[in-house]
Amino acid sequence: MKECLKKISSSGKEKIDHLYLEGLVDNNRRLATTEYFQDRLKRVFDMNDNIFFDVYKKFWELHNNINNKIIDPLITKETDLSLDDLILLKESFILSKDLDREGLPFSAILKQKGEYFLQKLHDIYGIDKGGDIKPLRGSFFSKYKRYNVLLTYFKRIDHPKYHFLRKALINEYNSGDEELFKVRYNRDFSFLADMSTDEISELLEGLDEKKNIVSMNRDEKKLDQILWLDNFLEYKFMSQLQGLPAWKLDAFIVDLLKSHDIEVMEDQKESILRGMDVLIKQKQCKNIFYVNEYLQTALTCSAACLLSVLNYFKNTSLSSEKESEIAEASKSEFIDGQHFSGIGNYALCEGLDVSLIHGDINLFSNPGISQGLFDVLMYEYNCYLDKFIKNGGVLEIENVNTEKILMELQKGKLILLAGKYGQVLHSILVYGYDQERKLFHIMDPLKGKGIMTNDEVNEYVLTDIGSWMLSVSLPVIKDEKLQDVSPLDYVKRCKKDFQTLIQNAYSQDRLIKLADLNNFDYRKFGKKAYNLSILKENGITVPEGVILKNEVLKQIVLDNLSKQEKQDIIQTVYDLLGKDIIIRSNYLSEDNYDKSFAGHFVSIVNAIEEDFFLNIKKVLTTNHFSNTYDYSNNAGVLIQSMIRGDVSGVGFIDHDQYAIELVRGLNEQLVSGTVAPSSLVIDLNGQYKSSGVISLDEEQISRLRQIFNKIYNLFNQQALDIEFTIKEGQIFILQVRPITVKHSYSHKTTTIGSIFGSFSKIVASKGDFSGDMQLVESKDDIVDIRQGAVIVTNQLYPELIGHLHKIAGIISTNGGQLSHLSIVCREQGIPLLLTPEYNMLEKMKDSSWTHISYDEKTNFISGY
Repeated sequence: MKECLKKISSSGKEKIDHLYLEGLVDNNRRLATTEYFQDRLKRVFDMNDNIFFDVYKKFWELHNNINNKIIDPLITKETDLSLDDLILLKESFILSKDLDREGLPFSAILKQKGEYFLQKLHDIYGIDKGGDIKPLRGSFFSKYKRYNVLLTYFKRIDHPKYHFLRKALINEYNSGDEELFKVRYNRDFSFLADMSTDEISELLEGLDEKKNIVSMNRDEKKLDQILWLDNFLEYKFMSQLQGLPAWKLDAFIVDLLKSHDIEVMEDQKESILRGMDVLIKQKQCKNIFYVNEYLQTALTCSAACLLSVLNYFKNTSLSSEKESEIAEASKSEFIDGQHFSGIGNYALCEGLDVSLIHGDINLFSNPGISQGLFDVLMYEYNCYLDKFIKNGGVLEIENVNTEKILMELQKGKLILLAGKYGQVLHSILVYGYDQERKLFHIMDPLKGKGIMTNDEVNEYVLTDIGSWMLSVSLPVIKDEKLQDVSPLDYVKRCKKDFQTLIQNAYSQDRLIKLADLNNFDYRKFGKKAYNLSILKENGITVPEGVILKNEVLKQIVLDNLSKQEKQDIIQTVYDLLGKDIIIRSNYLSEDNYDKSFAGHFVSIVNAIEEDFFLNIKKVLTTNHFSNTYDYSNNAGVLIQSMIRGDVSGVGFIDHDQYAIELVRGLNEQLVSGTVAPSSLVIDLNGQYKSSGVISLDEEQISRLRQIFNKIYNLFNQQALDIEFTIKEGQIFILQVRPITVKHSYSHKTTTIGSIFGSFSKIVASKGDFSGDMQLVESKDDIVDIRQGAVIVTNQLYPELIGHLHKIAGIISTNGGQLSHLSIVCREQGIPLLLTPEYNMLEKMKDSSWTHISYDEKTNFISGY
């Protein structure tokens, strides 16, 4: 920057200096003493490490974009700055002030995080840090520390150059700001006050510098080459982090060079730069990456290869559990192994760039198996391929040979290469090429690391069905150009993006996206949300959603969140999900194998921003046990985008049939038992029977059956209760839970006898009952349910769930067999009869009966 400033006239430089002082130094000094900063500091300190580094990386990418696209181009002009230029610079520095306002807490915590980060690098690349890394001699930070210690020593012995050194420190290291110098000195060197003069002298001797050592300034171009060649892209921001000591990066580079047997002098810049040149030449010559070996634990060679790739690019742990997860997400139902299109899709979902390369436009040829099986396998492969392309994967039709493989390696990519191992198909990982020896470096999941000649590779890829491979790398960071966007608009847009980034940063550690929930233990967050995350991971359409962590829920109930914290959470939730949301219960006790707790808790539709936290409290504290918050972490909420379906339903799926009930509009009226639903029963052969006023067309029934079948297999072919809605032809799955008590579903009514004559009925829950008759025509009638009562009602009010322990049986003129109350009645053994004859309620109401009985064997209702 200083070199650029020399090209500007003195008046322009003076204006820019003033902007720098006003926009950066002055702002930082004031901010560090504010209550706002202290609050942010605590929140950053508690932030998850991965979120911290991800946000800080984005933070500095944005900061550098402003500098590179706006500030540098303006100040490198040969002429004086125009008024418009100054206005633009001012806007840029206002943004810088905003950046610093939010960035200072990150920088303050970064020293601790930096130690963790270096440990991560050590774990990935096996570089021995040799204990605590100390500043390299001659580096900026070693000098900074030495001069401040020397200043303290000069003051102790009343040295005549004390004031000279103090002024030099203020100018050189603190931008000429005395207040900033005081803050930093008290922060970094207050420990010296407890040391004696002799102890400070000894410390100073240990920090003494050799004369004429050039400061360790980084050669960024060479560093970029090393970072690219080693695929350190996700760590590249190390060189840009404000507050991460420069000596840590220097020390890392020295360790890197030594790990490749390149001798360097730690305290000499020229020696290190020469070492960089040597390493660059080595890598340009060999194109060899340093992947960790992983041997497959089952028949999952391609999954094992991908796991090594994920370990290299994303530091994913090498484990049989992760290998099984990859294999399960891309498996074939008909043969052992995985489809490469499925493996590629998994890599895309992990945030990598992936190209699937086939040697033939038809992808595969039939190797001699039955045409039926081949067609099924191709259908499977193409289903995965559709997802792969939809998620941003690239399909290339090009010859798969050594020339193509080498071309991909030179781009910094790793290759999953399909081929023939004896008489079976196999996958290996190609991770490098030795130019001098003309050898490919490969990792075979059966044998480990090895080498192959060009001829061996070309022979390996020739299979009976074709040739194909996956080329995988970290995503390329595309440099956005201003083009038609004015610089001022660009600055304003960046400022808005930054504000959104910060809002999401502080909220992100308080909530978990539904798509990420499968990385957590469902026992902490509830199976309702966890089951939906499994569906989402496997390509089934589920409304977007988030859950709030338990500690945040407690703060909401206790009203301990600050206004800013509430604003951050609301902004993030509505940005992710849209303005129309539903707040659902997500208790740990829900959706389990023994009890579903269906209908025990409340959900809030039409949840508006103004009542967001009030509605959260309502979901947490309203249930049919007690209206208090459960502090044992049982209570939870799931917040989702609201899908206002045209038709909604509940399906009970088992090995022999799919029983489905349908209503128009939202599912709430079906599960709450307020209407008599239409029904649809599908058998194993796809044949179906329907009744009622709502019907689906054959295409919708076919797609619904396919989705249900996939879910059934995902959950190990156990009987399931599935809620769904259909909007404009698209099927959304809203909930999946185990069926706790099996039920022989029938869409047909049967006849029952009574003193009033015969009427039609459906048995939603089996059993005899006898007791005093009690009419329930509204929620108000539920308050005084008598012990042993037989309830005769016009609908299946969910509020009855809390009184089932007193109820002998229920007769309802509305509701379905798959409603919440029906499910719970079956779980608790409470008999429940449904009748579509609405006058039944009136007949019983007009009778003189006070007692009513039902005998299942005689199929008769009697009373007196």
